[in-house]
Amino acid sequence: MGHDRITRIVAIVGAVFGACALGLTSCQIWTMRDNAKRQLRAYIGVVAPTDNEVVNAFLPPAKPLIRLVPKNFGLTPAYETTPVTGLGIVNYPLPKTFGYPIQKVETPPNPITIYPGTLDLAGIIADAQRPLTSEGVAQLQDGQRSRLGVWGTIKY
Repeated sequence: MGHDRITRIVAIVGAVFGACALGLTSCQIWTMRDNAKRQLRAYIGVVAPTDNEVVNAFLPPAKPLIRLVPKNFGLTPAYETTPVTGLGIVNYPLPKTFGYPIQKVETPPNPITIYPGTLDLAGIIADAQRPLTSEGVAQLQDGQRSRLGVWGTIKY
C-alpha cells in the first residue's frame, strides 16, 4: 500500500511538472512567433535629405515648402504608403491642445512602395496653407514664442 501511494505522488508531481513545462514552452513559441512577425514588417521614418536641397527660400510672399525623405528601417517593403502633412507657424512651446491640422489637398498623393534601407528620393513635400508674411518671418526670427512646425503621418 505504501509503495502505491509513493508511485501516485511521483506520477502526480511528474504530471504537474510536465504540464508546467508544456505551458512554458507554448509561451516561448508564441513569443518567438510574435517577435518574428514584428521583425518582418516595415518601419518607416523620416530622415534629412542627403542633398540638403531647399525647396524654396521661405521669403515672403513665398509659400513655405519642406521636403521630407522617408526611409524604411524594417525588413520588408512598405506597400501603398500615403503621406499627409501639415506645416505652419506654431506657438513655442507647443500647447498640449495642439490639434496637428492636416491640410486638405485637391488630389491625394499617389501611393508608393518604400523598400527596406532605401530612400524615396522624391520625398514628401510639406507645404504651408498660406504664404509667409513679413510679420511671420519676424516671429520666426525671434525664436522665443514661435517656431516653424512640420507634422504628419505616413500610412501603410
